[in-house]
Amino acid sequence: MKKAIIILIVILTGIGVWGVGAYNSFLKKENKAIEAWQQVEEQYKRRSDALPEIVNTVKIYATNECDIYNRVSSARSVCSEIKVDLNNITSESIALYRAAQYELTESVRELIALQEKYDALKTNQNFIDIKARLLDIKPHIAEAIQNFENEVQNYNSALQKLPNKYIADLFNVRPIDYGNTAHQ
Repeated sequence: MKKAIIILIVILTGIGVWGVGAYNSFLKKENKAIEAWQQVEEQYKRRSDALPEIVNTVKIYATNECDIYNRVSSARSVCSEIKVDLNNITSESIALYRAAQYELTESVRELIALQEKYDALKTNQNFIDIKARLLDIKPHIAEAIQNFENEVQNYNSALQKLPNKYIADLFNVRPIDYGNTAHQ
């Protein structure tokens, strides 16, 4: 009888240790996904921070293009106001965030396209430098998004695998719903 109790205690202890390890693994993977999302936001912030400079440079040469300046400013303002709750990342919050970023991307494209209309702007070194900086940020944004998607998939996969699924259900650990983050 004592031997059976000892074996039962060893088995239960083993299951408990495994369960705690699995739960801690979920937390680690979730934190990596959250950190990856913060990198996405950081790359978009880098782009947003460069925009006032390029708008001001273009304004000097293209004085009749107020609509585009206003679109860039408005889109930048909306982007800075939208936040994704890191404790509750959902496909809806990401979609809203990404839609705002997409609008900003489109307005920046229009702003940069103005260089074709203004010869002096084409050769302005400040414009060329800022444009290069914006173009340099674009692949960093794509990389950050890809990293985020990979981390979320890694986390979600860990939750779905057996027997991890039972631990996730026991502690009410839910997958991250990140939707489609394809466009930038």
